[in-house]
Amino acid sequence: MDDQPIILDVTTTEDQNDGSSFEGLALRDAILIANADPSNQYQINLPAGTYNLTIQNTLQPSTDSSADSNTLFNSRLATGDLDVIGNIVIVGEDPANTIINAGGDPDTGNVGDGTDPFPTPDPGQDDADADTPGAILGDRVFDVLQANSPAGNEDAGVLVLQKVTIQGGISSGDNIDTIAQGGGLNIETGAQAIIIDSIVRDNNSSDNAGGIYNQGSLTIYGSAIIDNLADAAAPDIIEGGGGGVLNESGADLTIINSTISGNRSASNTGPDDVDDDGLPIGPGDGGGGVLS
Repeated sequence: MDDQPIILDVTTTEDQNDGSSFEGLALRDAILIANADPSNQYQINLPAGTYNLTIQNTLQPSTDSSADSNTLFNSRLATGDLDVIGNIVIVGEDPANTIINAGGDPDTGNVGDGTDPFPTPDPGQDDADADTPGAILGDRVFDVLQANSPAGNEDAGVLVLQKVTIQGGISSGDNIDTIAQGGGLNIETGAQAIIIDSIVRDNNSSDNAGGIYNQGSLTIYGSAIIDNLADAAAPDIIEGGGGGVLNESGADLTIINSTISGNRSASNTGPDDVDDDGLPIGPGDGGGGVLS
């Protein structure tokens, strides 16, 4: 591994996945380049802007029998959420103006039309906007993967987020290619994420871990985890634990000088158990902020 990171400067806010700088270097392109070279650390510089994730994963391992496992995994790397199997540092200008958005409405915390926190993605929507519900990715924002994936990576992914906002992610068993936990970020066993001077907000999970689900190593420093929702969305299942962060048994969690606020852990126990925005307010497993 080189002592200094390899620098990639993102030049477009468009969501592209050709893995090159053709028609501008997109955030997803830069991550694909770094994933292909996991022995080196890459620093991806994001100028101020809203980076709307709009490329949906149409091949789902649980439902698609038309492709082999390698094809499915390569589709997963290039579409849907931003999967990390390399060693990646993403540096924004400021979390107030450098936003990675998976399709939610930052003003309400809702997605879609503002009444259903887990809508079916509409492939016809491809013009997400930071201030209004736009394209719905139907997925979380980041997935930091464990070692020995179908891509053949020997080491687990490492992701450092600095001076960015992560918002609008959705994790649901119906619309993602992994577990229905971790609306904003999912950190698999052995993987590592470090969040510095950043914001994780307005993400939703149909199970546990509205903001972040950690099975590996997670450090949060000088950041804010706010207004995320863990919602079991089933009257007979009292789940919805860890509205902000769910740290699994055996995982490592360190939080320093950070704000955990406005997160909710809830189960929708009936049609009347919703707030004015249509989001559930029923009981959950607990840990509205952090469950560990």
